[in-house]
Amino acid sequence: MDFTPETVSKWLEEYYAAFHRNQGTADSVQRMRSYFTPDFEFWPFNRPGGNAPRQSLSLDDFIITLIHPGLHEHITPLDRVLDREKMIVTVFAQIQFTDEISNTTWPAVSAGAFMYFTFDENKALKVKKIRYFLENSPPGEAEYKELWRKYREQELQKNK
Repeated sequence: MDFTPETVSKWLEEYYAAFHRNQGTADSVQRMRSYFTPDFEFWPFNRPGGNAPRQSLSLDDFIITLIHPGLHEHITPLDRVLDREKMIVTVFAQIQFTDEISNTTWPAVSAGAFMYFTFDENKALKVKKIRYFLENSPPGEAEYKELWRKYREQELQKNK
């Protein structure tokens, strides 16, 4: 497999479809591991306060962020740039959260991600690092982030 616009487009389509299908429960999010290298790093640049030291999340920690049953996160990629030499894809997207219990939908926010790719031993395309940027202080952010934490904790407690 080559790192071409065609292969990357197909990979991204499969990835976002899997993301939309598998986010939520502690069991379903485990299916997302197949898209990443075991030493994957997630660098979020959307922490409040600005004074917290920057540090990456491991694959395990990243997978935990996908646990939020009942709170659906829909990502709509709007644009992307491919650097074939460095095997990096930059994606600009909109993200919209919907609480499936109350049917509350928050306004879409903008996000950007630098996705660093590699090939595994089977020549399958994998992400080894993401640098992620989310629009600051979107309307209703505190409300859906509290639901995110609540739903994740409820789900993790069920699986203990």
